[in-house]
Amino acid sequence: MTLREKLFSLNWLMVLVVAGLCAFGIAFQYSVNGGSWVGEAGEHAERIVLFFVVAVVLAFVPLRWWRAAAWPAYAVSLLMLVAVEVVGVTRMGAQRWLDLGIMTIQPSEIMKMALVLALADYFHRAIENGWKGFWLIVVVPLLVTLLPVALVFHQPNLGTGLLLLASGGALIFFAGLPWRYIVGALAVLVVATPLYVLYGMHDYQRDRVMTFINPDYDPQGEGYNIAQSKIAIGAGGFWGRGYLEGSQVQNDFLPEKQTDFIFAAVAEETGFPGAASIMALYAALLAMMVSLTLNARAAFARYAMAGITVMVATYVFINLGMVMGLMPVVGIPLPLVSFGGTAIMVILAGVAFALSVGLNRDKKL
Repeated sequence: MTLREKLFSLNWLMVLVVAGLCAFGIAFQYSVNGGSWVGEAGEHAERIVLFFVVAVVLAFVPLRWWRAAAWPAYAVSLLMLVAVEVVGVTRMGAQRWLDLGIMTIQPSEIMKMALVLALADYFHRAIENGWKGFWLIVVVPLLVTLLPVALVFHQPNLGTGLLLLASGGALIFFAGLPWRYIVGALAVLVVATPLYVLYGMHDYQRDRVMTFINPDYDPQGEGYNIAQSKIAIGAGGFWGRGYLEGSQVQNDFLPEKQTDFIFAAVAEETGFPGAASIMALYAALLAMMVSLTLNARAAFARYAMAGITVMVATYVFINLGMVMGLMPVVGIPLPLVSFGGTAIMVILAGVAFALSVGLNRDKKL
């Protein structure tokens, strides 16, 4: 297709849905910043506009280029995770960032996309070459997944580690993992989870789990965040208190309002209509991603779309769940709405890939 034909064929509905989520993010970063563009709100707006434009441009990159970049991206991301262990920047008690001088990045976020692309390429090759057997279809991809997961857990970063595990596990499942292995893995998970909570977690992580089980466990400590989040959501009622009028938000009672608990700010100030609107945008985005997953002709595109869809869905599910008290707090941002840099870049890279699949869904690789 010519460039003109590609422009007309681009999934503009997906572009508009993503633009709507970005607009929500910009508007509420401004709100939680006290109605000022100085500081995080201005930074967020600049980053999201820049990355959004780059994502639309990357939509026209051929799928073979994405595939060629898969393993180099995985290798570089893995090296950066190792570098974090040696020279990483520590913030809020966790060593998760690399200072590159001109910017600070979080390699674990980049690994989310790199892992999906690498496994998608692996399973594409498995189909092309007729690879079969437990070792090639399960063990090798599992090792590719568990290596970065172990490094991320060590930072510690439980939320991102779970996201990597979910994306990698989903791709192995979609590759045709027999049910006996799935049942066995679930049995191991049931046995291992309590042991990990008791002996593998850091104290603050264990306190978060205990607070989830018993909200009164530590009301002035780990339970404070979720308690204030619930108050903010309830205070909004049906119609909300009004934009820039949320008492929990504007009086700084709501913690981590720029990042983990931004949805509580949306619910307090815009009520049910605003909260439902943002959920509807995520539902529309995920529905379009599922459609692309089912209709892509190339195995690489199908597998990568499956991984990206699971990644975005897990982001949304965990964040909304923890903000409402339905899941433990694990530090997962709300995609394109929470303040961030690397996380926004990775989500929009996933959107760019989805748009590219839409343009090339009938092509083989």
